[in-house]
Amino acid sequence: MDKQAADSLITEYTKKIFGFALGKTASVDEAEELAARITLDVYVSLRGAGEIANVPGYVYRVASNVYARYVDELARGRTVSLNSLDLSDARLADTRRFEQQILDGAEAAALRREVSRLGRMQREIIVLHYFERLTVSEIARRLGIPDGTVKWHLSDARKSLKARIELKEGINMTREIGKLGMNPVSFSDMGHSGKPGKFGDTAHFLVRRLTQNIVYAAYYEPRTVTEIADELGVSAAFVEDEAKLLEQYGFLDSLKGGKLRANVIIDDLPPEYYEAEHKLLLKYAEIVKKQYVPGVIEALDALPRGTVWVPDGDRNLLLWSGISFALFHALPKDRENKREDISSQYNVKRPDGGEYVAFAKVKRSPLNLSFDPRQYAVCGSMWRYAETVPAYMWQIN
Repeated sequence: MDKQAADSLITEYTKKIFGFALGKTASVDEAEELAARITLDVYVSLRGAGEIANVPGYVYRVASNVYARYVDELARGRTVSLNSLDLSDARLADTRRFEQQILDGAEAAALRREVSRLGRMQREIIVLHYFERLTVSEIARRLGIPDGTVKWHLSDARKSLKARIELKEGINMTREIGKLGMNPVSFSDMGHSGKPGKFGDTAHFLVRRLTQNIVYAAYYEPRTVTEIADELGVSAAFVEDEAKLLEQYGFLDSLKGGKLRANVIIDDLPPEYYEAEHKLLLKYAEIVKKQYVPGVIEALDALPRGTVWVPDGDRNLLLWSGISFALFHALPKDRENKREDISSQYNVKRPDGGEYVAFAKVKRSPLNLSFDPRQYAVCGSMWRYAETVPAYMWQIN
């Protein structure tokens, strides 16, 4: 795109970009920083692009990507020092004093950070009232809610801030953030059991550190968006949209009281577990090798010629594949006719057509195991049918 066209579009979208940034941060200072980053990326992207059919969608995608990077930076964790911020009962009850604190002076930055941790509705009302100077009635009309609801949220927000920032005269306090804000986890071995959708599987949705930590924060106990944000040490605005998408696609379950619970199987076990599992697998592998594999080899050698196609007639490949196939599909005789399809009970149906159980592993470094865990990595068993030739194919990696 030529410079004149790009300049024109940037001018047109400047206010919209700032509105997007303000909605995500609920802090003018942070919104200005985020908007500046988005504007630069949008401009560079426009200059390198050809004709764009859907400009609003294009700008929104760029803005979302910049916002995601911005969130990842903040999700690394930081401590907020609230230096002698005066929020006594009397002054909190005084709306004019509250307005002065939120807009002016050295106290503003600390208080704005606390505002950013409020829920979406209260945060939006605070911004509209104190930053955009809208009256209660104007806010009510814009949000489509009664005047009384706006008044209640304004009052409740002030009470919530009082509870969040309890400071005594002459004492400096530091706002506590959760352990994930200081030491975020990272996932590996993300995958699925079932059928992925058109948008991919677990690894596609949890590709970023932020989404991984949102899910992990709600794994051991259900949490609200605000509680997750506190655990990650970031604004609730950074969590809300991500959590909504994860909930929509079944990676988070919505519970009563606004709580969210992870719907992903997360492998977060200590090294001792893997060592014990390894010893157990070695023990039973020896039994299988002696008592089961010879019979499988005998049966494979007895197959009529042409029953199974093997590239180049490679007997070793036939044996390796046949033994793996037999191990995956063997059942005790008393269960041969009782195999149950449990996918309908546990697989999560996703809006993009996917239907699977999601799983991931917490990356712990170093594990210092006595064996290489990669030897147990397996993908399968998978069936394929070729429409061009009369053959069924079985695959395992």
